[in-house]
Amino acid sequence: MCDFITVAFPKRFLDLFKISIPRGLVTEEISNPTIASNIPKEYIQAVITDGSCSCGLFFSQEDVEDAKADRALKDMEKIREKYQKMNWSNAKIERTLAEIAATQNKNAFSRPELETGFRQDIREAIAKFAEMNCSVYVIVHAYRGSIAEERFGVQGRKNIAASRLRNNEYILARDMLYVIR
Repeated sequence: MCDFITVAFPKRFLDLFKISIPRGLVTEEISNPTIASNIPKEYIQAVITDGSCSCGLFFSQEDVEDAKADRALKDMEKIREKYQKMNWSNAKIERTLAEIAATQNKNAFSRPELETGFRQDIREAIAKFAEMNCSVYVIVHAYRGSIAEERFGVQGRKNIAASRLRNNEYILARDMLYVIR
């Protein structure tokens, strides 16, 4: 199962869209029936990928929370191993881990966190494209099968100003159709 970011816009802007995508990413025209039924008839669809899929280019709130929990668990295991190598008793290790867990919200693990939504360069590219050309429809779906054939439920439609997308002021979710203006 892989995420794919699909962007829809009038066909006449396809070449402009392709050159607006950040370096290192690929765009390919597709036609998914679910998306087609939710966008204007004159719009085409294109996916933005890293060459294979869009995993790592978009993170939902759930993804970010899972990553934080996974990171905290891995950090705790590293600390446990460190103290075991120092021959600390299990009781002392557990007390220390409990103290760390209690202070975790106070930056015990101060690493950069994932942001919800699109990667910053993708947000900027989509916002700029929408501001310069036309309204853009964007949806992210985790496909189980063919991106050209899979049908899925669209959870709704929301309008977002390009400036709000650019500044990541909006928490984005999978299967929600966003209209960027």
